[in-house]
Amino acid sequence: MCLVAYIRDTTDFLNKIKNIPQTLPEGTLIFCLYMKALCPSVPRAEARTAVNEALNESRNPEIPTEEVVRMMDTVLENNTISFNDGHLVQTEGSAIGSHLGMNYAST
Repeated sequence: MCLVAYIRDTTDFLNKIKNIPQTLPEGTLIFCLYMKALCPSVPRAEARTAVNEALNESRNPEIPTEEVVRMMDTVLENNTISFNDGHLVQTEGSAIGSHLGMNYAST
């Protein structure tokens, strides 16, 4: 699954709803939800299962599911961060800002 659009911040959200080309039905509620630390909080085992299921539903996979999952695991298991003059390995979720992170968290 790949997101085709996203909301950068509140100003971006307000600009997007102002430019909606059609009138919204009466009673429509428009809201913006901020999810703090979404990518790092996604449980890896559950996300791995969801990714497997989503890829297995693909009709014409260019790369076999097992290979994609192996590449995903390699990225997730080797993500390091620097903090307070030390280096840490992230053990849950994915890195904020990672290209993999948005798709991983959205699965």
